[in-house]
This record gives sequence, C-alpha cells and structure tokens, in this order.
Amino acid sequence: MIALNWQICAAEEPSSDPGLTLDGKIALSAMIALVDGHIEKMVDFLDILTLTGEVKSLDWEKMKPLLAKVQQDDVPSTVWFARTDGSYCTVDKGAVDKNLKDRDYFPKVMAGEKVIGALVVSKSTGKKGMVVAVPIKINGKVSGMLGATIFLDGLSMSIKQEMKLPDNVIFYAINDQPCITLSWRTDLIFDNPAKQENPSLSKAIEYMLSREKGTVEYTFTGKKRKVIFQTSPLTGWWLALGVVKD
Repeated sequence: MIALNWQICAAEEPSSDPGLTLDGKIALSAMIALVDGHIEKMVDFLDILTLTGEVKSLDWEKMKPLLAKVQQDDVPSTVWFARTDGSYCTVDKGAVDKNLKDRDYFPKVMAGEKVIGALVVSKSTGKKGMVVAVPIKINGKVSGMLGATIFLDGLSMSIKQEMKLPDNVIFYAINDQPCITLSWRTDLIFDNPAKQENPSLSKAIEYMLSREKGTVEYTFTGKKRKVIFQTSPLTGWWLALGVVKD
C-alpha cells in the first residue's frame, strides 16, 4: 500500500511550478512507473518468446502454451500471433475470422518495428485496448508478429487497486489526440475531453498538452478538480492525478 498525503495542492492558475505536496509528486511518479512497468513487462515477455523455437516454427499449436502463460499475468489482456497476411490467432479463441492487415500498426511491425500503445477496439473481444506488438524474425526476415491487446479498463482498475486510491482521488491519462486512455471512471475511456461542452476542461487539456508536466485546475461534473500531470517516457501519454473538491 502506498501511504501518502493525498492533499494534492495545485496552484489556482495553471503553473509548471509545484505548489504541490511532495507526497503528490511521489504518488504521480509511482503511478507512471506502475503503468509503464505493466506495459514494459508485456513487451519483454513477447520479445523473449520471439526467440523460442515454438514461436519461430510459426505453428500456432506449438506456441499457444507459451503465450497462454503470458496472458495469465496480472494485466487483463489477450495475447495473439499474426501471420504476414494479417490472419491471426488468440489464446482465448484460437483462429479468429478477422484480419489485422488494416490496423495502422500492422505495416510498422511488418517493417521490423516494435509498436507500443496503439489504441484499438479489439476485433476478437470488442473491448477498448492498447496494443503492444513485436516482429518475429527468422534469418533476418519478418515472418509474423506477436502481440498483446491490454484492456484499458482492466489496467485502470489494476492501477487504482495497487495504489489504494481513496474515493476523492482521481486519475487519468490522455494522448495527443486528445483521447482518454486510462481513467478512474472506465466509462470515459476513448472519450475526447476537449470536445465536451466544458470551456474549463478544454482549457485545462490544452494547457496539459503544451507541457511535459505541471499543475492545473478545472471544473468537471460540477466539481472542482486539481491535478498534477506528467508525460510517460514510454507511451508519451499525459498522466494526471488529483483530488475532487466539493
């Protein structure tokens, strides 16, 4: 349990300067480390599996037991293998009657790149998620890919539970679209906060996206929110942590 003083004191006006308690800064750093740690661990597992004979065989039945062990980790996800034609199999469903070739990340991985943080609605589950995917290389040639779709509602709840957050503490993450990628309220995931009819919130989001870290105050659902924020070095997302003022 992270025992911290949750009186996160943001300045009355946006500021890159702390008027923040030390505990607030520590809590935000801990949250970023938790989120990035869960994602990095999945990437590391997939990287290691691409070196195994089972995966290099490109035989789904041979590699499935290894992928199933990765999926049983502490982050809700679905782990999958995709061929160069876009057909794919998941641990839960086996062969899926859909294709990944139209995904934006697909050509990048086929070109030998690693992808971290692509946002999708899973074709196999319909859930909102982020994709991590790594190429399978055989004799220097990309012959397929391993990937995991990490479910953002499950990751959000894992973070809330691991940090033992009180009810008056909120957190969320946004990307540069902006799109909500994580949230203490999972119904907000994939919403665009800048498009809500809330000038206070829109101004706060615009401010956040213009800086790597800082503090900001705004009103949402009739309550004042004070948050500190900072970008993740792994995903590039802005993570925010704060308190609700009645």
